[in-house]
Amino acid sequence: MSEQTKKIEKLLSLNLNLDKFYAIRIYENLITLQGEAKKITITECEAAGFVFRYEYNYLEAKKDGVEITLSFNL
Repeated sequence: MSEQTKKIEKLLSLNLNLDKFYAIRIYENLITLQGEAKKITITECEAAGFVFRYEYNYLEAKKDGVEITLSFNL
């Protein structure tokens, strides 16, 4: 199995609704997801074990090589 396929399988194993994110990037050692800070998205990510911290105008969480950034519409 290729490394990219493994990364995609890891992403899918998180059981997150990927339609909630407007940017998904897969790097060599990191997967990043970006989306809007909506309650349903935050709740879903927290249920998957992500713990957010507030940074200026966005929320950020990191877990097992996956980084999620959720921005607020101002």
